Amino acid sequence: MSLAEWNARVDIDLETEAVRFGLTPDIPVFVLAIKGDVEWQGTGLPKPGQDRSERYGNITVVLDARAGNVIWIGSSYSD
Repeated sequence: MSLAEWNARVDIDLETEAVRFGLTPDIPVFVLAIKGDVEWQGTGLPKPGQDRSERYGNITVVLDARAGNVIWIGSSYSD
């Protein structure tokens, strides 16, 4: 899938920001969609004042398929 095809499927305009970093609409991307009851873990989590990391209904990661660099990470809360 290309960056332009990803943009056409979602209501997020990554192309405008991507151009600032030398990315073009025709680059190939990998889209990883992690769905379910997801607890976001990583460095610095949970944040100060939290007793545990936040939980989400999904986490989506868009990677430059040529080099594996992260282009975008997004999430939404469970309903």
